[in-house]
Amino acid sequence: GAAAVAAAAAKDDDSCEPPPMGRAAAVGSTAEAEGSVTLHVYDVGASTEVQTLNRVLRPLGTGVFHCGVEVFGREWSFRGTEEGPGVFWTKPQCCSGHSYCESVPMGRTRLSDEQVLRLLGLLAVDWAGPSYHALERNCCHFSNELCELIGVGCIPAWITNLAHTGAVIAKTSQYLGSCSVSLAPRIPLVTAAAPEPCDVFMT
Repeated sequence: GAAAVAAAAAKDDDSCEPPPMGRAAAVGSTAEAEGSVTLHVYDVGASTEVQTLNRVLRPLGTGVFHCGVEVFGREWSFRGTEEGPGVFWTKPQCCSGHSYCESVPMGRTRLSDEQVLRLLGLLAVDWAGPSYHALERNCCHFSNELCELIGVGCIPAWITNLAHTGAVIAKTSQYLGSCSVSLAPRIPLVTAAAPEPCDVFMT
């Protein structure tokens, strides 16, 4: 049943203090009521350097973020593991290893708690921990897919912009590299050829 799905999912460390009052759009446990969905955004890691960088990048519409989707009192996200599922849940705004930044209300889902848990059970199979990729398949991509599947639309673009740009650059570099390797054997070696003998004083 749904309870088994929730129990089987990896649970993150829930020993955290609530974020300070006054943080941007802090919703917390109120998102549990009536199927409300909230996207919680974190600065990646706990270093002040990343937090400072995000304060600069955020007005430009990008940044280095971790995020999770709160629905029915649990915050769901995705992380890389050597084996098994990468989907896990934690108390809202309390994902360990990251610094809570802000919360974005995403609306309400028409699905029940039971239906959401069943959906997450299916996602846990598809989003295996070893499939994690920092640029192409990370927590933000998972959160975006979850939000779309439960009917509240895509997450804000500023959360995924940096990863998307990085992925495009990486793919372009990889493509150019593979092209140079594959084309190199086909490029003929151009050398100076000796002139063909000819009779310049033909009559």
